[in-house]
Amino acid sequence: MSRRAMVHGALAAGLAGLVGAAAQEPAPAGPVRRIALADFGGGPLVGDNSAALRAALAELARTGGGALVLAAGTHRFLSSSLGQGGIVLPSGVTLSGAGRERTILAITGDKVCNLFVATNAGRIAVEDLAIIGNNVAMAGATIYGSGSAIRWVLDAQATADVSDFALRRVHLENFRGPDWVAIENAAGFDTGREMRGIDIADVTFRSRPGNCVGTDNISLNAAVLCVNGHSGVIRDVNVSLFSGDARHIKSGVILYHAVLDAVLDRVTVANAGRDGISDDVGAYAIQIYDNVSRMQGITVRNPVLAAPRSAGIYVASAAGVSIVDPVVIGQTDRRDTNLPKAAIVFNGARQWSVEGGRLSGNWRDLHIVPHASGDAAAPAIVEGSVRGIRAEGGESGILIHHARGHAARGIAIRDCQWRTRGRTVLVDNIQDAQTAAANAGYVSDIAFQNCRFDAGAGARAIEIWGAPGLPAGNFVIEECILSGTNPLFALDVGGSLRIRKCDVRDLGTMPGMPAASLRNCARLDLSDATFRSPGQQGIGIDLGGSKGAVRGLQFFGASRTLPAGRDVSQLGRGRPAFACDTGQSIQNLERASGEPAAWRCLGGHRWGAG
Repeated sequence: MSRRAMVHGALAAGLAGLVGAAAQEPAPAGPVRRIALADFGGGPLVGDNSAALRAALAELARTGGGALVLAAGTHRFLSSSLGQGGIVLPSGVTLSGAGRERTILAITGDKVCNLFVATNAGRIAVEDLAIIGNNVAMAGATIYGSGSAIRWVLDAQATADVSDFALRRVHLENFRGPDWVAIENAAGFDTGREMRGIDIADVTFRSRPGNCVGTDNISLNAAVLCVNGHSGVIRDVNVSLFSGDARHIKSGVILYHAVLDAVLDRVTVANAGRDGISDDVGAYAIQIYDNVSRMQGITVRNPVLAAPRSAGIYVASAAGVSIVDPVVIGQTDRRDTNLPKAAIVFNGARQWSVEGGRLSGNWRDLHIVPHASGDAAAPAIVEGSVRGIRAEGGESGILIHHARGHAARGIAIRDCQWRTRGRTVLVDNIQDAQTAAANAGYVSDIAFQNCRFDAGAGARAIEIWGAPGLPAGNFVIEECILSGTNPLFALDVGGSLRIRKCDVRDLGTMPGMPAASLRNCARLDLSDATFRSPGQQGIGIDLGGSKGAVRGLQFFGASRTLPAGRDVSQLGRGRPAFACDTGQSIQNLERASGEPAAWRCLGGHRWGAG
């Protein structure tokens, strides 16, 4: 059985079985010192281990660091003893249990607290244990900084960079804070202080009812891991084999702002925001968000994201995000009031890519927008590529649209197969007259190559709306198979539209509709395409009001190439090379010496002076 099959098996089972001090100092030479919590009066039989753990850590700090060993059993910590300051982790220490199924750190009591806090400290590791929270945090906007299992922070008092934080073979459960594990650079960009070297490996988690304080508030997070470079750079982040059920919170992993060179490998998140969370409040299995224009170099490999509410992967404003072999199944949220929704969302991101993967049963599969907020300071151009995706069973496939004042340009979708219940691709440039007159943002420079798009009955495979008065164009559709009702549609495209070597198949569910409608297109280049329309009433193509070149077309099952009476007097360049109704006239827009001003169909592919 493949790794992915095993992962999906675990998801199908519901994942029910998942169970600072001083500035950084030089690493000590020689063997690592190891001490036991029991030597300081701590252990499973103690009602509150806070004092014992603090004493043991102080001893390690005094001698330059080392390993603190926690025996098997449940170690309790009173929330009233912890407070928001928690237990301070000094530089150079490792907390090591006997395994996450055997060594359990449990917070008891109903007070707001954090378990571990490391400030301006480095070379810290927590491994082989489970941490169970008490589901208590501050209320509303004051929640940040409370209710966490571990907080690793660089603040404005730091005198040096910090590095090396590891969380390995750990289980997390029942925290109410906005970030169960918080890694935060608050030093200030002007200080130049950085955090480096984060290793999160083989971490499991499970949310419980009530773990999310912001169930209807988009400004309040609820995530297991948050790496937050809001005021300084965090680089070299590796997260691997990170898995669990986020049913009662919003997110599995969040990367915020100035995070550089991060890899998320085999992240598995089930049911992000599924229970008790409202629509349109940011329930993303993985969120990659930057509003300081510093994030770059993010790779997401082999994620498996089942039943996320708002999005499986949400990328906003970041540059250089690469997603490889994603699996996103069953995204449900369809409210776009605050932010776009889909299995994968790119909102104002630049130079991104998606390579391979599978999308299934989502409300929408892929949503691309220059910046949904319309913020004038946001990036104006979206550039990205999609290759090799297999998508099926979604209500809709791909949406690429403008945002007021911003442009979406330079997107290539290649070698993909998309099968949807509704429309497969929508390129949306619809704008009001005032926006168009101001030459605001529009969608342009989009290529679909070697793809198959199968829309449901009554829906189009590719639908392109131009921007009236704007040169939206440079659209390319090459070597694609399109099926649906009126499967190929374009209207008011002011720039170029090139369609080449495509097979367009109308399902015939709406008699009288053509296989393709390409109307009012200013620079149409249509060649070597096949149009299939079932039945004797099938119509091949509607080219009303378009200008450009048409050649090498074939029609099957179409009794007419155009609806009766449709004016196509503005189309043509040289002698036409496609079949048409006898008597149909087409203007010769670029006639050579001796050619007629117009061509008239003499039947089939034969044309003469008209």
